[in-house]
Amino acid sequence: MVAAPRDGADLAAARRSACNPGMRLTHITWEAPFGSHNGANVSNGLPPSMPASALHHFSIKTRVTAFTLVVFVLSIWAVALYAGHTLRDDMERTVGEQQFSTVSFAADQLNERLTDRMTALESVADVLDSTTLADAAALQRFLELRPILSILFNGGVYFAGVDGTVRASLPVALGRVGMK
Repeated sequence: MVAAPRDGADLAAARRSACNPGMRLTHITWEAPFGSHNGANVSNGLPPSMPASALHHFSIKTRVTAFTLVVFVLSIWAVALYAGHTLRDDMERTVGEQQFSTVSFAADQLNERLTDRMTALESVADVLDSTTLADAAALQRFLELRPILSILFNGGVYFAGVDGTVRASLPVALGRVGMK
């Protein structure tokens, strides 16, 4: 039996008759009224204006399952987003602390080395007297007797007069004596 319902009441009657064991519904078609849609029949059981994937045609079980799945996926996404943000913040803080620790360690070592060198220069300056400062040859011997200065200052050391002229220098090979 082929039924061609023309309105909602005919469709409901056709569906009820499909449940009747005495009648068998083999095909439902919608014919567009008054030749609209070029007389084409839609054979999916729905009017042409209604998409086949309309949500109201799914069972409540399917709708609840789909809703639960969407909520689950969105919650997993939100947790992953939060975890990524928290992890990034934690890594930035940890890297910042590590960099600060490294810079502090390097600064402490540099400060210690500068303090050692300043202490060495102060101890050398305490030993100098005015007669040694007046004689350039005596200044050169004074520097040569203090090898610790060559160890602490790898670029060498020199004494300069008030006018900026080098009076004594270590190492001698650099030839800085007499230069301004």
